[in-house]
Amino acid sequence: MQGNFEACLTAFWTFDGARVDAAPGEHFATSYGVTKMSWDDAVNEGLVSGDMNNAPVADFAKILEANYWDRNNCNQLPIGIDLMVFNDGTLSGYDHAAKLLQRLVGTEVDGQIGPLTLKAVGAFIAASSIEALIDRIAGADKIYLLQLNNAPLYINGWMRRERYMQTTAYNMVATYLDSGKPRI
Repeated sequence: MQGNFEACLTAFWTFDGARVDAAPGEHFATSYGVTKMSWDDAVNEGLVSGDMNNAPVADFAKILEANYWDRNNCNQLPIGIDLMVFNDGTLSGYDHAAKLLQRLVGTEVDGQIGPLTLKAVGAFIAASSIEALIDRIAGADKIYLLQLNNAPLYINGWMRRERYMQTTAYNMVATYLDSGKPRI
């Protein structure tokens, strides 16, 4: 709908942009938010080629776009909601992000953001607002993250990231509306 991937990627890389070279055999080493295991999968699928440590930044963006943005149909989501779902997908998996959104808007929870989910998102926003859905996603994320076994170690960083994404999503909505475009 909006083609907001680049703006969402910039927000994502604010937290996961650091390059950490992946040593051989370290499947969870990460560069630009992409694990070595995901990199290897993308090589096998023909999405990218070569070694992760020598790859251009654009290759990491390709993987994030294919694995999280496209799989969750973020281009069809309203501005701001796209960022929240993309961020959730990168942190918790695209399936989790889709199911969370579906639970929040009261539609069938099947892990696929398709026409029924998009319609439910539109209905939720019409009855409330984009900002209200952003808040519900952020609140549900906090509850989920607090329940994870490693929360005591990472929760402060996760909450800082969640607040940043929530604020950035609000700003995206305001900029979109200030441009004279209709509220979605």
